[in-house]
Amino acid sequence: MTISVKIKSSTNFVAFERPTEVDLIIRIVPESFVKFSGIHYVILIDNSPSMLKENKLQTAIASANRLSNEIPPGNYLSIYLFSNDLEKIYEGQTGVPVMIPQQIKKGYTTNFHKAITKILEIVRGYTTPVKLIILSDGKPTDKRNVKDYEGIQIPPHVQIISIGIGNDYNEAIMKRLADKGAGVYYHILDPSQLPTIFVQQKVSDVAGYNLVLNVPPGFEVLNYEMPVNIPIIDKAITVYAVGNIPAGGQPVVLNVSGSYYDPARGMIVPINEAIYLQRAPYAVVQQNINQSVVAEVRYFNLLKQYGNALMMGNTKEATQIAQELIVAAEQTRREDLIEETRKLTGDKKADLSEVTRTMRQQ
Repeated sequence: MTISVKIKSSTNFVAFERPTEVDLIIRIVPESFVKFSGIHYVILIDNSPSMLKENKLQTAIASANRLSNEIPPGNYLSIYLFSNDLEKIYEGQTGVPVMIPQQIKKGYTTNFHKAITKILEIVRGYTTPVKLIILSDGKPTDKRNVKDYEGIQIPPHVQIISIGIGNDYNEAIMKRLADKGAGVYYHILDPSQLPTIFVQQKVSDVAGYNLVLNVPPGFEVLNYEMPVNIPIIDKAITVYAVGNIPAGGQPVVLNVSGSYYDPARGMIVPINEAIYLQRAPYAVVQQNINQSVVAEVRYFNLLKQYGNALMMGNTKEATQIAQELIVAAEQTRREDLIEETRKLTGDKKADLSEVTRTMRQQ
C-alpha cells in the first residue's frame, strides 16, 4: 500500500432523538514514495506592458528556467505568454536550460479569461498530472468579475498555482482559480520572490496521483472543492468535512470512497474506508465528543468564512471572524495554526493568499 486513509470523527455516537453534527478529519497519508516522471509544468505569464516594469517578465522567465533545471529529467515544461492572445514560447523536457527567444513580443491588454479558457483546453487532453502556474500583475480586461470564472471547469488532473504581483490585480479571481484547482494563491510585492515560489512547485517523489475522494452524502468539505480532486500526492493531505446525521434508531455507517493512480504498481487503486457511529441518547453523545477534532474543524470552518467575507468585501464581518479565529486557533493547540492566524492583518490580498495556503497546508 502506497497510501493509507485515516478518519477521525468528532463522535462515535449519534443521537436517537435529534440531529447530530459530525465533524470529520480525513488524512491521506503516503506510506511509500517512488521517483516519478511525466508531470507537465505549464507556466502562463502575463506579458502586458506593466510586466516589463521592474524586470517582472524577465524574472518570471528566469524563474521558469531555474525550475526546469531543478526538476528531474523526464518531466515537461511549457511556457505561454498571454495578453492579447495566448502564445507558446517554449516546450521541452525538464532538466535542461530553457531556450527562450531573446526578443519577446510585448502585449497590449490582459485577456485573462480568454487565456485561462484556452490553456485549460490545451491541458485537458494530457494524461498525466499538470501543474499550471499562472502569473499576472494586472486586472483582466475581458472578464473582470469573479462570477465570470465560476463556470470554468478545471480538469481533475490539473493543479493551479496562481501568483499575483503588486496591488493592481484581481485577488478574488486568483484565489478562486486556486481553489477550483486544488492549489494555492500567492500574493507578492517583490518580483525577486518568484524564483523561490517557482522552485517550491518542484515534485520528484510521489505516492500517487489523480486522487478522487468522496465524502459521505450530506457532508460539506471545507478546504477543497467537491468532489475532491488532488492531482499529485507528494505529502500528507488533510480534508476537513462537516455534516448532520438525522435523528433515528439505527447505527450509521459513514463511507469515504474514491481512487488514485499508484505509479509503483501501474494501476488505479480504490479507496473505501468507513467509520461506524452507534445510536445513543443525546446526553451520551455530548459526553463523548472529541473536542480536539471539533476545535480543528471549527478553525477551518471559520477560516473558510473569513475568506468568503474578504471576497465579498464585507470588512466588518471579516474583522469579527478574525477575532474568532484567534480564539479558535488557540483551542486547536496547533502551533502552526496559531502562527498562521497571527499573520492575518486585514489586507485583502495578503490574507486571501494566507487562507489558501493554510487550507491546503502549503
